[in-house]
Amino acid sequence: MESPFSRGLLSGELSGAELAPDDMRRGLPRFSDDNITFNQHLVTRTGELALELGCSPAQFALAWLVAQGVVPIPGAQRRTHMSGNASAGKVTLTADVLRRVDEIAPAGAFAGERFPDHLLALVQED
Repeated sequence: MESPFSRGLLSGELSGAELAPDDMRRGLPRFSDDNITFNQHLVTRTGELALELGCSPAQFALAWLVAQGVVPIPGAQRRTHMSGNASAGKVTLTADVLRRVDEIAPAGAFAGERFPDHLLALVQED
């Protein structure tokens, strides 16, 4: 599994326009000019659900992973991010909220692969 925040995309704190020219994410298909606008639209819509629940988009993403039976291990560069990540355990996603997420962003909805083709060939999923 990749980063639980999809390299910062699901945190709600990232804009494709904000990426530095040398940011390695610019080489990832999900962050390409062709895909980032579409993907950020999905993040904005799921972020609206997070606001309804009184949590951050990052906390919502972690709670969603837990609801799928995944134990996320997020990294944190700032103490506030670490604290926010830990608070995600307090977020409860109802069946209705999970249904709404599936309507907004069903499996495979995000545009672009996780990695470019030459790196996908090296990645083996279990």
